[in-house]
Amino acid sequence: NLQYADALASTSHAMARQTEKFIKPASPIFITPFGVDVNLFAPSPARNSERSGGNIVIGTVKTLEEKYGIEYLIKAFDIVCRSHEISDAENLLLKIYGKGSLELSLKALTAELGLAKKVEFCGFIPNKDVPDALNGLDIACIPSILDSESFGVSAVEAMSCSVPVVVSDVDGLKEVVEDNCTGFVVERKNPQAMAEKIIELIKNPDLRVKMGVAGRKRVLKLYNWDDNVRYMSECLNKTVSEFN
Repeated sequence: NLQYADALASTSHAMARQTEKFIKPASPIFITPFGVDVNLFAPSPARNSERSGGNIVIGTVKTLEEKYGIEYLIKAFDIVCRSHEISDAENLLLKIYGKGSLELSLKALTAELGLAKKVEFCGFIPNKDVPDALNGLDIACIPSILDSESFGVSAVEAMSCSVPVVVSDVDGLKEVVEDNCTGFVVERKNPQAMAEKIIELIKNPDLRVKMGVAGRKRVLKLYNWDDNVRYMSECLNKTVSEFN
């Protein structure tokens, strides 16, 4: 199918590189990101005032399946809560949005680690409610473990809401997150590495704000859905014009 196409487009550089392992395209693959509605996924003006003096909320919005590595986030959160670097661990909260086949086992892991009162399983939410959920977080974590996540839209959504992110080094996530600028990229399946970066963000509110602002700017520059659609249209028009 790929060989018979007149032109190829990929939502990420990562997937384009995988494609080029199988074929040699006659022309460069168009990179057409799957961006977000930056008006819907936008920072809430009230978020900072609501968060000040309250809990530090860490969270994720993901399907509860093995490829998304939620167990590693829970283990990282356990390390954070037990860290001597955190003086107010009682104010830490982990929110997990989503449903899936691992829900019961993840809840069992949470209970086993003694975190039942500090981890909230919020269940499935429709996409229209995701911006509100993200704006309720101080730190968003995406601990996916497979490179089949070829575009990190969940990280883009969080960054668009000016929420700093800690993500694993799967291809799609490390492409959209600028390490040490819009968030941190850590080794997959490594709860200790994720915990260390979460601790760094907890201890440094100014860094959370700085990374959140940088994340929003990056999304506006690269992953604004309106801009992405216009570019997709240009790619289609360019391809058609070559056959006229």
